[in-house]
Amino acid sequence: MEIVKNKQIVFEEDDFLWKYLDLHKFLSFMLNKKLFFNRLDFLEDPLEGLPESTLSYMDKSENGEKNLEELNSLEKRRKISENKKKAFKASKETEESQKTQFANCWYMGKKESFAMWNIYSNPDSVAICYRPQELLDLVLPSAAAFENRDFSQLIYGYVDYDDLWPFQYNRINSPKVKFASFRKDSSYKHEQEFRFVSVLNSKHKGKYDYFELKLDNIETDSFLILANPYMEYWKFDNIMKFMDTLGCCDRVKQSVLKVKK
Repeated sequence: MEIVKNKQIVFEEDDFLWKYLDLHKFLSFMLNKKLFFNRLDFLEDPLEGLPESTLSYMDKSENGEKNLEELNSLEKRRKISENKKKAFKASKETEESQKTQFANCWYMGKKESFAMWNIYSNPDSVAICYRPQELLDLVLPSAAAFENRDFSQLIYGYVDYDDLWPFQYNRINSPKVKFASFRKDSSYKHEQEFRFVSVLNSKHKGKYDYFELKLDNIETDSFLILANPYMEYWKFDNIMKFMDTLGCCDRVKQSVLKVKK
């Protein structure tokens, strides 16, 4: 795959990339040594990866009939017909955009986040923690060597946040982002997201429900595994024993966050 950087990246010395996982996703990561990428239409945000033209069509189709009461019947029918065409075009563009892109998402932060623990985990969960450049040095060579030609690119970088919805029509003349999959509504700004996006050739749209990228020798990487701050000690001990079978129990740490148990 071609490797593409979304935009200039500057990491500070104390930056870390965090991935909050439930227990089974963590076990899958360690045992299969693969990064899992979700297709964009399977993510919770319905605006994932949509270009501004599609957002504009969607807004018009949802709100375009609000003031039709004052129009005569012929004009009303014409407006409704136009809105239906715009809605259909938006639907096709959404399918094309979301079914050909797959995202693997990380939280950029200098320390653990209570918000991320609460939103994306449960008391049995863990967080994988990498120094950013170390993760890139693991992921990018694997993507460059990936041989399935159905997938054309791996794009990586920070996500930008903006007021996307309700759609602001003065945005039409505003600077465009390079990749729509790296822009989200400002209501998601708390995620502070860094992501990898795998792009499928459009002729294969819908062929894959997910994408996985094989990683090599993750046991030798200097990542950390942090247990959820509410995890019971015997469960933490089980994770330690499991990691010991892989020769890296020293990577497992308890959360340093202060909580009431």
